[in-house]
Amino acid sequence: MVTRRRKLRDLIRSGQDYWLMDRYDEALAEFNQAIELDPGSVRAIAHRGETYRMMGRYDEALADLNRAIELDPSRAWSIGCRGRAYGDMGRYDEALADLNRAIELDPSAAWLIADRGEIYRLTGRYDEAVAEFSSALELDPSEVWATGSRDWAYQAMEQHGEADLDHAAEPGPSRAWAIGSRNRAYQAMKRGDAWIIAHRGQAYQTMKRTAEAVADLSRAIELDPGSAELFCIRGGAYLEASSYDEALADLSRAVELDPSLDWPVAARGETYLVLERYDEALADLNCAIDSDPGDAWALARRGEAYREMGSYDEALADLSRAIESDPGEEEAIAARGATYMDLERYDEALADLNCAIENEPGDAWALARRGETYRQMGSYDQALADLNRAIELDPGEDWPLGCRGRAYQETYRYDDALADLNRAIELDPSDAGYYAARGQAYQAMGRNDDALADFDRANELDPSYQPPTV
Repeated sequence: MVTRRRKLRDLIRSGQDYWLMDRYDEALAEFNQAIELDPGSVRAIAHRGETYRMMGRYDEALADLNRAIELDPSRAWSIGCRGRAYGDMGRYDEALADLNRAIELDPSAAWLIADRGEIYRLTGRYDEAVAEFSSALELDPSEVWATGSRDWAYQAMEQHGEADLDHAAEPGPSRAWAIGSRNRAYQAMKRGDAWIIAHRGQAYQTMKRTAEAVADLSRAIELDPGSAELFCIRGGAYLEASSYDEALADLSRAVELDPSLDWPVAARGETYLVLERYDEALADLNCAIDSDPGDAWALARRGEAYREMGSYDEALADLSRAIESDPGEEEAIAARGATYMDLERYDEALADLNCAIENEPGDAWALARRGETYRQMGSYDQALADLNRAIELDPGEDWPLGCRGRAYQETYRYDDALADLNRAIELDPSDAGYYAARGQAYQAMGRNDDALADFDRANELDPSYQPPTV
């Protein structure tokens, strides 16, 4: 009996060692042997369940953890791990129920309190999240990952302190937990500081401090140049900063390092879309959607690509699928509204754009599209109100200026029209429509030579444009 117990103990310890090194298949093999040796070993079953959770195999994780809890309902560790699994699956009510129960059984377990804080953070209960993270750190200062998550909670509350992230990046073996992800903690221990620094870079990115974000992410990549995920993250930062060449380079490198990752392919498709390289955008977005047909974000971006290409039926199909998959996908709602506007289906356009703006009153893109819808309907007061607001929110965007210039031109405010159209042309001198609209303003003002020059320029840029005779 002693020999059997010792073997069981050794198998479980060996499985844990493999588990800590992210060698999950080998960990499973050890736990499987332990369970074969003793089918009633709560410890072996629970550890196998936690291993399945870390591998994302949630059905198997829940089966094992349910069995472990059935065998020993008083074991807080098993209940807490099941709470983690529910949290990973987005089943937050069940996660909280398990974590509450586990904390009742073991109120001094800092990791359980921190995990409950993470569920509070994910469900928007930021005050409670901060309190839980702080309590966990008082009980066990080595639970440093809680500092990273606490900082995310502060950021969500618009309390952008840096103390937590700086503390999390301090030297020491426990610093790995600062990345705010249990599943990556041991990777960070193996890789050194890379993921901790990357996490701080992501925080800077959230705070729109792009230069600091890129600096941290670049340092992380120096420490771990083979990480596809780090290139993904930095590529995303470059994309948000409109550094498109750098974004494409990083995202393409991520795809090379790990072709199985969907996110860099979709993000590269988004970059191509912004650059108006639609065929390349569609190729990447098609791949992303093939991998995950319900990806609302990728469907929305492909729908927008189709809209820009004038393929309106395909655009509406994708955008409606995106909204069906995620009714809160505001970009899809706004883009569908813009598609209806292009099709002159104004009532449907306004319904979608009103919904998008109600959800996000500061969405300059949606405001500009609603303003243009009103302009096309001849509702100029409403058009100008929306376009003024859009330009106030994003003064460097040419499209709302061009739309407002047309609205001014159509309401005989020619000096105002020229001011807007001149600025729009400065921002985008390749848009034939701006020259055509300015030519119309010049023509109305009797400046026929200027009008002819603009009409000719519009025709050069877009041969399908037929200039009027002046």
